[in-house]
Amino acid sequence: MGARTLVLFDLDETLFDHKHAIRLALADLQSRHAPLRTVSLDTLIERARSIVDTVHLALLEGRIDPAAARIERMRQLFLACGDSPDAAFLDRTAALYGGVYRSLRRAVPGSADVLARFRDQRSVWAIGILTNHFTEA
Repeated sequence: MGARTLVLFDLDETLFDHKHAIRLALADLQSRHAPLRTVSLDTLIERARSIVDTVHLALLEGRIDPAAARIERMRQLFLACGDSPDAAFLDRTAALYGGVYRSLRRAVPGSADVLARFRDQRSVWAIGILTNHFTEA
C-alpha cells in the first residue's frame, strides 16, 4: 500500500453540532425550571458555556469525575440564576438534561457528505477525529 494522507477533524462544531444540542437542551431545562427563566436563553447559554469552561478543565485534569462534573455544572448554573437546589434535585436535573442533550445530537450540516467523500477514496485517505472531551457514547 502506498503513502496515505491523514485528514483530522475536530469533533465539536466541525462534525458534531454541539451548539445546537446545547441550545435546545438548555431551552428545555429553562422551560421546566422557573429560576432559569429569570434570564434570556442567550444569557443562560453564555453562563453555561462559562461554567463548562471551568468545570471541564477540572474534569480533564482529573480533579473530578464525569458524574461530579455534570452535577457541578448544574449546581453552578442554578446558582448563577439565584437558586441553590439540593443535591438530589441537581442529580435528577443533570441526568434529565444529559438525556435531552443526547437526544438532540446531530451532525453539522454537510459534514456527513464530506466524510462520505473521504470514505469513498479509502485507498487515498485516512480519517482521524479528535476531541478534548471524553469518548463515552
